[in-house]
Amino acid sequence: MSVVSKAVFESEVENAEFFSFLEDSFETLTSKRAPLESKCEAAIQCWRLSEHENKSVENRRQALVCEYGKFPHVSGVLVDLISASDTPEVLVWRCLRTLVQLSYDNSRVAETIIGNWKSEARSMAKDEETVINQLKEEAISADATKSNELKARVQVMKENLTILNSRKSLPSILAGLLSEKRISWRVRECIFHVLNNTANSSWDVHDIILKDNILDKAKHLISHEDTPHFVVSAAVGFVCSLSYRPASRPLLFQDGVVETLSPIVLKDKIELNSMSAVLAVANIAGGLPIQEFPIVVKCISALKAVLNRKHAQLLELGCPSLFVKVLKQKVVYSKTAAATSLAVQQKQLCGLLGFLHNMLDVMISVQSPHDKIASFLRVELESRGLRVITTFQDGACNLARGVCRAKAVLCLISAQVEASPHLRAEVLVALELGKKLVWIYMDETRDYESSSVFTAWLPVVPAVAKLPSEDDPDFVTMEQLVYDTSSDSIQPREVTSLAQTCHGD
Repeated sequence: MSVVSKAVFESEVENAEFFSFLEDSFETLTSKRAPLESKCEAAIQCWRLSEHENKSVENRRQALVCEYGKFPHVSGVLVDLISASDTPEVLVWRCLRTLVQLSYDNSRVAETIIGNWKSEARSMAKDEETVINQLKEEAISADATKSNELKARVQVMKENLTILNSRKSLPSILAGLLSEKRISWRVRECIFHVLNNTANSSWDVHDIILKDNILDKAKHLISHEDTPHFVVSAAVGFVCSLSYRPASRPLLFQDGVVETLSPIVLKDKIELNSMSAVLAVANIAGGLPIQEFPIVVKCISALKAVLNRKHAQLLELGCPSLFVKVLKQKVVYSKTAAATSLAVQQKQLCGLLGFLHNMLDVMISVQSPHDKIASFLRVELESRGLRVITTFQDGACNLARGVCRAKAVLCLISAQVEASPHLRAEVLVALELGKKLVWIYMDETRDYESSSVFTAWLPVVPAVAKLPSEDDPDFVTMEQLVYDTSSDSIQPREVTSLAQTCHGD
């Protein structure tokens, strides 16, 4: 079998040579007499023919290869070879790898491959049934010889009709394949890559994928200690793709996906695709809308949802720790639009590098009722040489920009803000990261044991964490800090000692 020339790869136009190679590959794949090596090479040729460095050209070629030839066309033939029990493992693997390339970032092809030409098969079956009924009527009035010929033809058409009506979707086939002990780990890996690409390319196929028990098989392989890392990684990537569709998230949560992915996140291994596991859990727990968000925002949203008791089960699984783990790594990039100029990208990069290397001394965790006090504290602390940030200045990214960078965190606590999930999130992150906490209690009542703010946090705060008390050297009251909290000219009493506390002196 001839090899596709380099000129065919690089050309942006599908010429006669391109279609000649495509026809040759199709004939080889459908031939019952072609040797195994030739069929494997034909599958590779289809993969190569659908590749191109120009994305618009690649999308067009993916569709051309997918839909080429007589029913069930190239993609259907690949699926049929995968589903056949007598297909050698190497050919199953090659066919799956070709489907990975065909479905990459192409919604049209993804939907076609997942459906496995079932719609066309049903249409053909309907036409076939009409012809069969006509032949039956002709056989009744025909002579014996003609009648026998017609009956034999009807029998062949009925067998063909059965095949058409029994055509399965690709997820159903792959679910059955995953259940077979004979398949290799590399085949399992490719199965999840195909599903990952199709789920990424089109949300319309998620319901088809989710109803064929693929998810249960993915969870089993992710959790099983004998599963190779590269298979775990592929399965995690597939689950992550499903988590991007808002309608899929409740199903994933109910199906125990978070329980399955949490250990992968906590292991924090590139080879296990832990970052995709984080994204999946953050997507499921955070409940953000469809728009794309930076990973920090996703983790913060998920963390707030957990702390606000929207997902109580996640507390028991240690999910707050895994979200903090990501924030601790200072993952603060944002998705740059394609149209963003190089100069802007360079400026953003310089700002990011400056952010990573510019540690803060103090972050003031404050809610809106106490903005005035926080501003005063910031001015006073900065006048003593400390670098300070307040949470209300940085919006959604305050956890990454503040807690992760600060040496100490000042928490302004009062009955007005004790139920705030934002405050709880900031305190939890600070505790997880081992930051120095300075508690500033702003109410006259200082009965911490009966204060709902702390009793509500008890299941969240690690057992080793020290809750504030009046015996705590880092416990501060407003009487120690100010003369009159209602005055516009607030004056400090012990800001100097507070500054020393924050500085770690």
